[in-house]
Amino acid sequence: MNFFKEYWQFLKEQKKWILIPVLVIFSLLSALIFFTASSSVSPFIYTLF
Repeated sequence: MNFFKEYWQFLKEQKKWILIPVLVIFSLLSALIFFTASSSVSPFIYTLF
């Protein structure tokens, strides 16, 4: 949790608000790949990319 607190303080001090949507998209894509890697849906997901 310390990492998130420091990251939030960095965003507030440096006014780098554009990084929030980028990190959200990256985390959603990584979660999608992680959860579909060992399922039967994975061949259909990987054809999208």
